[in-house]
Amino acid sequence: EKELAIAKLIREKREDENLSYHKIARFLNSQRLRSKRGGRWYAETIKGICKNSLYKRTSNIK
Repeated sequence: EKELAIAKLIREKREDENLSYHKIARFLNSQRLRSKRGGRWYAETIKGICKNSLYKRTSNIK
């Protein structure tokens, strides 16, 4: 559940606020939110999440 909340936050930062992958990673790290494995966030990790179809916004799911 925590992972989904972070994925939603990432999606909102990317799609609604138009932040770069790097800026999203910096934001998450500044908030002391840790990745799934307990480490820091990196732009490539954010990019992978944004490209993953499981986390993409659809018209039926909000």
